[in-house]
Amino acid sequence: MLKFLFLFQKGAAQIGIVRDIKEFLRSGEYEKATAVTRDLMNLTLEGLSYYQNYDRVFLNIVVTLGFFGWVCCIVLQIIQKHTGVLKDISRHRKMPLQPLLKEGYVDFLFMILAIVGLVLLIAESAPRMYYLYCLLPFLFWNQVAKKLHIITATFEYVLVNNLQSKVVTVLAFGGLSVEILVLSFFRRELLSVGLIFFAVWPFSTKLRTSSVWLAVSWFVFCIGLAIFPLLPVVGREANYGLVTLAGILTLTTVAMVIAFCHSSSDGLQDELKNTWQLFFLQAAMVSLSMYIVNSTKESLSLKEGVPFFNHVSSWSILICSFVLPLFSSSNIALRLISIMMSFMSVYLLMSTAYEGLFLLMLSVLMAAWLLCEHKLSVRALESLLDMQLNLDSSSQVHRPAWRVLTEGLSSPTTRHLTLEDLRCVYFFVFFVITAFYGTGNIASINSFDPASVYCFLTVFSPFTMGALLLCKVVIPFIIVTCTLDAIHVVLQVPVHSLFLLVLVMTDLMGLHFFYLVKDYGSWLEIGTSISHYVIMMAFIIFLLLIFGLARLFTGASLTVSLLKKKM
Repeated sequence: MLKFLFLFQKGAAQIGIVRDIKEFLRSGEYEKATAVTRDLMNLTLEGLSYYQNYDRVFLNIVVTLGFFGWVCCIVLQIIQKHTGVLKDISRHRKMPLQPLLKEGYVDFLFMILAIVGLVLLIAESAPRMYYLYCLLPFLFWNQVAKKLHIITATFEYVLVNNLQSKVVTVLAFGGLSVEILVLSFFRRELLSVGLIFFAVWPFSTKLRTSSVWLAVSWFVFCIGLAIFPLLPVVGREANYGLVTLAGILTLTTVAMVIAFCHSSSDGLQDELKNTWQLFFLQAAMVSLSMYIVNSTKESLSLKEGVPFFNHVSSWSILICSFVLPLFSSSNIALRLISIMMSFMSVYLLMSTAYEGLFLLMLSVLMAAWLLCEHKLSVRALESLLDMQLNLDSSSQVHRPAWRVLTEGLSSPTTRHLTLEDLRCVYFFVFFVITAFYGTGNIASINSFDPASVYCFLTVFSPFTMGALLLCKVVIPFIIVTCTLDAIHVVLQVPVHSLFLLVLVMTDLMGLHFFYLVKDYGSWLEIGTSISHYVIMMAFIIFLLLIFGLARLFTGASLTVSLLKKKM
């Protein structure tokens, strides 16, 4: 009704202004007619903006309530199922926790509120989607109201353990960290700033004394990866010398790692004996990829077309890169090396400049991250296993640090989440965004360079080219996610616990991007703001698929036994 009255009033005013313009034109007062016409244009734009944004405040409030309700449900689920807060409070109270409100009363109250909301929407003749927007917050906050006892128990836990300052610090740094991730969507250079801060992280932990070489390696790799967001976006200026350099450095790095594994004294030699043929085949694939890239460049420069051998070999490498890791060793370290080599071979075929170097630097940084997390947690894990399994010295197998990392843990025991796991989750989200924007993949999609798929085909085929480009974008994601899959095994934290934390972080980022969506400016600005919001909303679905692929590639390495049965 209010909208109708406003539009009627504005319409009457516009009719009067049009009549005045005609009178000025008849009397020859053109300057006054021009001025009044401009006023009419401004009034029309104001009315159009009001008509388009009439329900914006209402919808913003409803969507925000839905987001916060959903986030609160996830946080309460984490506190209830994945922390020891409730057990500690129950032990402190010397009685089990009980819900503050009966579920029947809560359901009845929210049902009444939902009915009132539906009646108001029907009275306003609201569109159908409005009903969904308005009912979802009732559903989420209904679940929150049923868990008020968890909220009160959490506050009591914070007060009893004097954690107020720590909680405030975590919330402050968490909010700042999420804002940095949001801003990195607009300025890739902020990823470099974040990586520089990451570089000094090990020196604030016990790694600065227990594993100096690892802390220095992490520092060097972070600084090396920080260079790439500062470089120009990969475009149409090809530099195949960098592609060849990436292949050579990959073979050198893998050779050094395998030599280190071979020199270890904890049984890795036997694993290498069983898989050296596979590593040799994957090294040959990397070498063949370098040859194909340079051969394709030479053939095209001579206008002779791409040799048939190059096309067949490229497609064969693409298929083998997704299959060969499944036949690799069952320990984590060798399996990750196999995954990196396989994907590097196909990634080089799609590279035209420094992308290969970026993937190599990202891979070695992921390896350093895995080692850092392992070194920081191995003592705590061993003490936890000894305490929970009640193993004496005669029944426990000697587990050197490297073996815990390479073999994983077969014990079903898990631990609760800690504040250190928040850092681990933030690292993962940051590295995923770095994998996405490290070479400017969004820009390379908009200005697609056909040269990146010449090794596979030279005839224009949008669907095939799009699939190949998507494969190129996904490969860095798989490297990062496989690393997290290995880390959760080393830390003995359930992967769904980490996944819920990732979900909370991405939902908060999605709410921020919701308020950054523009309906004014150039088409590029409007489209970019919408794409950022859509990317974050689709991130969770996309992440599920990537986690599935990572589990497929690393799953066989997660079931190695650490304990020997008594004979």
